[in-house]
Amino acid sequence: MDPAQLPGWLCEYQALDLRGHDPQQIRSRVESFIQQLACEKQRQVIAAVALFGLAAIAIFSQ
Repeated sequence: MDPAQLPGWLCEYQALDLRGHDPQQIRSRVESFIQQLACEKQRQVIAAVALFGLAAIAIFSQ
């Protein structure tokens, strides 16, 4: 199915269009996708820690 034909609620989720790819290409794309998710998760954790750190500094510096 063409990604443009997917229902609207699916726009909230990441999708990989693997049509026409051989198994090695699929593996490569999935591995790349997993690495991208891991990087995004690390950035979110770093941002959360920084935010909590700034909040702690603001609270305890008073």
